[in-house]
Formats: sequence, structure tokens, C-alpha cells
Amino acid sequence: TALNYIKEHPVVGETKLIAYGQSIGGAVSIDIVARNEDKFSGLIVENTFLSLPKVIPHVLPMISRVAFLCHQIWNSEQMIQQIARLPVLFLSGRKDELVPPAHMKELHRLLDTTGESVWREFPDGTHNDTCLKPGYFEAIKSFLDGIMGLRRSELSQTSRNPQTRDPQDL
Repeated sequence: TALNYIKEHPVVGETKLIAYGQSIGGAVSIDIVARNEDKFSGLIVENTFLSLPKVIPHVLPMISRVAFLCHQIWNSEQMIQQIARLPVLFLSGRKDELVPPAHMKELHRLLDTTGESVWREFPDGTHNDTCLKPGYFEAIKSFLDGIMGLRRSELSQTSRNPQTRDPQDL
């Protein structure tokens, strides 16, 4: 509902949207983008799992035998394969103690997009502090610059000639 509201809004409806999620937020982001790829311009996922049943044994080993009872699946492993054209940035903390880094590697491997697929690894990044590691925000900026690059160059060209500038471009 919120996505439809934004995309149908007369002022912000043409704004480029990039979904970003960390951990379970990454699963949510993958899911919403896979179901609405035409409404997004990119995806950023950080320390995200393949599915909840596959991550439970790592987070809660004592209940691993009953992980199949988990009714919340968040099957990122399946949903990421539905993304066909968007650029995706993967931010992976190699010392993630909750989500095995192999889950992120597998999500990256499963993605088959015509958009750019960017892998950025942080050797000392854990589940909750990857964003504090050197190069984290630079990786995001570089990715966003790539997505927005064409749009920015269009804006700089039209700003030289005020008569050709469309107010919605500002």
C-alpha cells in the first residue's frame, strides 16, 4: 500500500526508489523488489539470509531440529532469482556471527540480473557493525552514483539552459 501511494503521488511518484535492508530487512527488501521490480531502480542488501528455516540452526542451534515448523519463511533464495533487470549491491560482513556469510555469497550467486551486481565484503564486519567499517558508506555512494549517474548528467545539461529545464526534474 505504501509503495503504491508513493508511486501514484503527483509530487514524488517519479522519484527513483532503491530498496535497502539489513538481515531480515534484506529479506523484506528482496521480496518487495521481486514482486514489484518495475517500481524500483535498485536494491541494497546487507548480511541477509537465504531463508529463516536455513538460518535458524546458526542462530538457535538448540531448536534446529524443529526449524521446519517455522511458518515465517522469507525465502530470499527463491525471490532473488525473480529479479531480472535491477542493479543490486551486496554488503557482507565476513565475521557475521548470526547469518553465515555463505548465505550472502549464495544470494549473490543466484542473482541473474541484467543490471550491475556489486559485491562488497568487509573482513571485520559482524552482523550489527558492518556499517561502521571503512568503505561502507563509500560503497553505497558509489553504487547510488551509478544508478543516478545518467539522471545527474541529464540535470546538469538542462541546468545550463533554463528554458529547457522541466520543474519535475528538480
